[in-house]
Amino acid sequence: MTLVSVPDRHLVAIGAHDGSADDPLLVAWSDQEDNTTWAAAAANTAGSQRLAIGTRLMGAVLTRDQILIWSDDAVYSMEFQGPPYTFGFRLLTTGAGLIAQNAVVEQNGVVYWMSPTNFFVYDGSVTSLPSPVHDYVYDDLNSTVAPFISAGRNQRFEELLWFYASADSAENDRFVGLNYKSGEWQLGNLERTNWHDELSWNNNPIALDASGNLYYHETGVDDHGSAMSSSIETGAFEVPETGEFLFVVDKLITDATITGSLSITFYTRKYPGDTEITKGPYTINSSTTKLSVRLRGRQLRFKLESTNIGDFWKWGVARIQFRPDSKR
Repeated sequence: MTLVSVPDRHLVAIGAHDGSADDPLLVAWSDQEDNTTWAAAAANTAGSQRLAIGTRLMGAVLTRDQILIWSDDAVYSMEFQGPPYTFGFRLLTTGAGLIAQNAVVEQNGVVYWMSPTNFFVYDGSVTSLPSPVHDYVYDDLNSTVAPFISAGRNQRFEELLWFYASADSAENDRFVGLNYKSGEWQLGNLERTNWHDELSWNNNPIALDASGNLYYHETGVDDHGSAMSSSIETGAFEVPETGEFLFVVDKLITDATITGSLSITFYTRKYPGDTEITKGPYTINSSTTKLSVRLRGRQLRFKLESTNIGDFWKWGVARIQFRPDSKR
């Protein structure tokens, strides 16, 4: 892997040749503005540095005033210092290596990446990202093809995306996403080998699948002429102020922008270990202001979904009308 250090204009090679063989832990750089001179000498600024932790270097990214370099176990910072050593190196942390060369994305000076065991962020220091979907991703990840994992950015929606292969797939068939402003995570099934955000000449993200097909994203509301199935599902929550009593929900005041229709299904439990009771699905549309239901329990969750061509929806903050009920 190579990249250009800015603003000093050195070509940097990650996992470079040491003169006799490839060295998977060697970082080398050419003379300034001369990508043909790599041998260090008093008359040039070429040089090299072997990093110590890990078995091989996995990738690098240019960010503010430095280059971040990952091995399979550690993260290093590479900064231009000028003569006599040209570059300085700092070990930032161990245990946070990179799972694949393209599993890292930079957003406005903050760097996010996927390691073999967790998600991390660097904003001046390295910290792990709390993720409620961690086990779902890592428990069903095909590590054999992990080098194909690819990250991308969808800046219009403040999203970061990692495309990976599930346990039964040889190609990337799923994604995990993070909204870097709200901290919310999402999961989905989508075959993409790489992703490029919208550019100056194109107002839509573009991506490739394993067959080499090129896709333009974020245009229209359907999936290449077919319905784009979508859903959001809440976790279980307890309706407040009912204490040890059960609750009865009899009305939901909707807060949604809908083109087409949207289905909502409710799930309740009396006790955490009980089998859920399902009510619905109920269909709502742009003219629906409230939904009359009768739900009884101590825990409640619901799911919103659409499966029709032309459906488009946004969900806001709904209000639930409830009252305490007896214990029985």
